[in-house]
Amino acid sequence: MKAKHLAMQLSSLKPHPQFQVQLEQYQTEGALVSRWLTEIAHRVQISSLRVADLGCGNGVLGIGMLLLGAEHVHFVETDQKAIDVLQDNLKDVPMELYTIHNIHIDDSFIIPDDTSFAISNPPWGVQTSKADRPFLTSMFASDCEHVSLLHASSATHINTMAQRYQWQSIKLFNDHFRLPAQYQHHTQRQSSTPISCWIFSKIREA
Repeated sequence: MKAKHLAMQLSSLKPHPQFQVQLEQYQTEGALVSRWLTEIAHRVQISSLRVADLGCGNGVLGIGMLLLGAEHVHFVETDQKAIDVLQDNLKDVPMELYTIHNIHIDDSFIIPDDTSFAISNPPWGVQTSKADRPFLTSMFASDCEHVSLLHASSATHINTMAQRYQWQSIKLFNDHFRLPAQYQHHTQRQSSTPISCWIFSKIREA
């Protein structure tokens, strides 16, 4: 699937309800997701993957992976309103291709053990310090072959954590994440923040 067609399909999904500021809920735009997943597809055979989409929101990442041929997606989300939207977006997808987990990702969370690839745009810790750590820890402590993240370009702890867990990183690209004025602390109609997308591969002992 061409990137522009993928972007169009993802942009047509029902958007994230985006109500809970403490969860740092923002919609990841279809064009950005399309670019991200297309870069992943250049490096990984998506058709063989069983994916975990952590903090999936409306499901844009996991649905994009299914559109590119992923074998199965575990959608993991704590917010029931977001899950309601996710279920609507999955209404035409065969049920055997996905599992929905209504789970809060905390320090006890473990990625489903059949997962070969995990992906997330986690909370960055702007509202709650280190809110991204359970996401990162669960990904890097998993038995996945690859994981991929979207995070603030200013984050310096990601590579440190990856190296601690024996992962090697490739920065896919830098971009900007658009932030509409949806919460009380926003003072501008719309702003953006620099982001980076990464893919990490597990370092296996020879």
